Amino acid sequence: MPSIESLAPQFQTDGRSGSQKMATFHLTTQCNLSCDYCYSLDNVNLDLPEWNAYEAEPMVQTLASLGYRVSLGGGEPTFVPDRMIPLLELCCDAGIPCSVLTNGHLLDEPLLRTLKEKHCQWVQISIDHKKDVELLQPAFEIGRRLGLRMAAGSVWDAEDCEDAFAIYDMLRNTGGVAWRILKRT
Repeated sequence: MPSIESLAPQFQTDGRSGSQKMATFHLTTQCNLSCDYCYSLDNVNLDLPEWNAYEAEPMVQTLASLGYRVSLGGGEPTFVPDRMIPLLELCCDAGIPCSVLTNGHLLDEPLLRTLKEKHCQWVQISIDHKKDVELLQPAFEIGRRLGLRMAAGSVWDAEDCEDAFAIYDMLRNTGGVAWRILKRT
């Protein structure tokens, strides 16, 4: 079995990711999960304003002029496709590479196809445990088949490292292009 360190070079950038300057629009605090580490839970009961394409347009134009790329996150951005898709289109029209950060549980082929048609550059799915591989692998497979660049994001502490190998195998088998690993705090 390879060491965790030996897995890292497999998922380095391929040079197509564009600018390394990135802004994230948090489209909503709503989510279908309640991960204990999620910062969004701190805001769940607050009446916070949520982004829409009209309000975001001046910011998107500024980000484009500064060479940023944009990610659309949340909460769970797929909860609000009526805001996510127009903002994705706005970023695309401004020439900004745009991605979606999602827990993946609401991704299906029609939504992934829409993301591809709207020029989403990549989709990052949160996957923290090997028990989630079976549930989320179909989204990775569909995304790859449609030509989307699929990535994973994991949040771990020392006890979770054993899950790395199951997630690594899934990424390798589905053509995953990146893996962002954060330390649980």
